[in-house]
Formats: sequence, structure tokens, C-alpha cells
Amino acid sequence: MLYDRLDNLEQYTGLFENLDTCIEWIMENGLDERFLQQKENAQVVADYHLEERFTIVYTGNMGLAQGLEHLISLAETLNPDRFQILLFGDGVARRCLEDCCAQKQLRHV
Repeated sequence: MLYDRLDNLEQYTGLFENLDTCIEWIMENGLDERFLQQKENAQVVADYHLEERFTIVYTGNMGLAQGLEHLISLAETLNPDRFQILLFGDGVARRCLEDCCAQKQLRHV
């Protein structure tokens, strides 16, 4: 289940006695507060054309269980002048994803 608001999380899960505990748990499970303090890197913005297109980003394992082939299917429906999909990572499905994108000539993935 996806939660649209953090303050609704507690009522759905019933795992936390209060919201402060919930926030602490979420931060300990992957959010490094230093990340939020970073400045925008102009070179990264330029290299990946981040100001020119809406960007969908995936970072992590590119394995069989991640279902990244669905992003490739999505890419086929998107206008490459307005959208791009960036995949960062490695795994057993990476070569297949690269071959699929090349075969379909998806220049925006």
C-alpha cells in the first residue's frame, strides 16, 4: 500500500505508538538527512537534461524481481522529447534491459 501522507501511516499500519517513532524508523531505513541538504549539481543537471524533460529515475538492483521491463514498456508510450527514464544500477537483468532498449531504439531510456 502506498501512503500519500506520512501522518496517515500510523493509522494504517498500527505498528507505531506515535508518529515520532514512525519518522525515526523511516529515516533509519534509508533516508540520510545529509541527502536533503545537498546542493544541486549543475553538471549532473546538464548531463542528464534534467531541466528539459520530466525524468523517472530508478536506482538499485536490476534483477528479475524488480520488474524493470515495465519501465521499458512505459517508455514506449512516452514522448522522448518530454520524458526520460534513467536507470542506475546493475544486476542479472541489466544486459537484457539494455538489449531491449537498443532493439526498440528507445533513446530516452
